[in-house]
Amino acid sequence: MDDTIEVRELHGTNDGRDPFPVFLRRMRVPRDHRNLPIEFPSSTLEVSEVEVKDYLNPADLCTGKEVTVFGRTFFLHDCDDFTREFYRRNFQANMQAVDVDAPAPQAEAPAIPPYNGIGSPEDSYLSCVTIDPKAPLGQKSLLQLLQYDNQLLRYEAEMEDATEQSVGRKFIISYRLADDMVSIYEPFGAAADGGYGGIYLGFQLLQKKGTDPDRPEYVKPADFFVGSTLEVFGVNFVVTDADAAVMAFMEANPDQFTNEGMNATKSHFGK
Repeated sequence: MDDTIEVRELHGTNDGRDPFPVFLRRMRVPRDHRNLPIEFPSSTLEVSEVEVKDYLNPADLCTGKEVTVFGRTFFLHDCDDFTREFYRRNFQANMQAVDVDAPAPQAEAPAIPPYNGIGSPEDSYLSCVTIDPKAPLGQKSLLQLLQYDNQLLRYEAEMEDATEQSVGRKFIISYRLADDMVSIYEPFGAAADGGYGGIYLGFQLLQKKGTDPDRPEYVKPADFFVGSTLEVFGVNFVVTDADAAVMAFMEANPDQFTNEGMNATKSHFGK
């Protein structure tokens, strides 16, 4: 009717902006509001038909285009059905909507800091991914704890490349099936000079050689068989014997052992 334009801001719920819907009151908008005669007083706030003759009209307002309103540039991306039909009849324009929704930002997974050697790697990892970390022992399988409660696999071992002081030392390696922890014990008087004996390594999870210290893998029953080598904090132990319970466990659970381990242990027992 009169080529006036009004700009209203659409507020969302709790969008953090002041609730003033009218961004620009209804008025005619100059195409170039700065193109004024040199003699126009700079203190004047409003212009008249004398100073400005070129105003925005419906032909300037098409979806997919930009329009500048008093120095603010707006991108027109959609319109209602009445407006779409008006432009089709009067301008033969196809006012298609333009998708301007930005994709949801993808949160990057925070990097896990490297293990600092304090506590266990599981303690360190849980303290990074939760504000209320639980004890790693509590993450063990309850079924495993109930199924193998108080069951041990015992092996006899010797130090590989033993020094002169370590020749003849015998060790008992115990593997606790309930929680996969390993201990090493040296019987008193096992060495020739009788000067050694006692607990060499208390029960603990033993990391496999070559695994990532930040997310370690621990030794399993498959890593123990007659002739296998076990590295314990830089010291290599060679398994030389096993008790009868080991052979019985192997025969009852062949899926937990390799063919190499099964055959080596069976040969040692003469089976």
